[in-house]
Amino acid sequence: MKTLNANGEFFEPLLREVVSSIRDSLDKQNWFLFPSDPRQREQEYPLLALAHYLVAYKELEEVEGRNVSAKEVHEFMLERGEDHATCAFALLELRMGAIAKMMRCSERLGKEEGVKLFFTTLKFALRLFTITHKTEYVCLGCDLLRWYYCASPAQRKIYDNCIFTQTTSKGVSVFHDYFVELSVKDLREYTGKVYYQGLGAELEYLTATIPERDGERNDARTLRDKDATSRSSDRYGIRINEYLGKLVTKITEMKLWRAGEDPVVRGEKTSETITCSSDVITLPGGVELPSLNLSSIMDVGGKRLDRYFVRWYIDSYGAVERSE
Repeated sequence: MKTLNANGEFFEPLLREVVSSIRDSLDKQNWFLFPSDPRQREQEYPLLALAHYLVAYKELEEVEGRNVSAKEVHEFMLERGEDHATCAFALLELRMGAIAKMMRCSERLGKEEGVKLFFTTLKFALRLFTITHKTEYVCLGCDLLRWYYCASPAQRKIYDNCIFTQTTSKGVSVFHDYFVELSVKDLREYTGKVYYQGLGAELEYLTATIPERDGERNDARTLRDKDATSRSSDRYGIRINEYLGKLVTKITEMKLWRAGEDPVVRGEKTSETITCSSDVITLPGGVELPSLNLSSIMDVGGKRLDRYFVRWYIDSYGAVERSE
């Protein structure tokens, strides 16, 4: 979830502009950009990514005059990124979105394979955390990486098989902390929050009979259902064809993947359009950033991460004020 929030913060102007085609208010856009539940993006973000690739495919097909392969589309988008910083910024957002998706996939894989994928994506996410100054999550991530690196084979085995994920009664793998949260909500549905005599015995009974009971709340049903959707998704509904069409129209208007033409974005006024230069990232609203920012996630982010690690675990290891 925090990876998605950091992604929404770093790429906010671009994402907000594109998402505004399907979400017509700031609150609805913020629901997508800064989710409180990772599942809030799971139905719409694939449509956004698909719209980018679909527009790039159509533009390249028009230029070539024939059907083009996925490899050719990928190379075409990379070439656009090399020629225009704004296109590279959009391409980088797609990459970070894929990393967030891979992190969610690691939850479904569970056990050893999921652990390997999770730690790989975590290393990329930590760089994004440093750029967006989320030092508390940098600290948590570094703690986990350091512990796992130093852990014995037996400790790693325990973490991989018993701590990383838990399996619901329907055989679905979920992260351990989320599983605990859902379990507590499920038990409180029946016992409440106040202690009373006999509570211990009742908790043991309720825990043992989780697979046999139907959860009355959406949170509790997640323990049993294979893939419960976000609690807000039913409210808004997902009209795939309509949403995809609007996203394709918006991205086409921005000319991000139109060969031979410079991208355009909205200016300070809604009626204004700005033509993007090749060496400057021009964001909706007329904000310009040096193209150096494109390498900041990996380069500057990596250097900051190294400095944090040295400070916390070498220079001031064990200090109580290290998180400040």
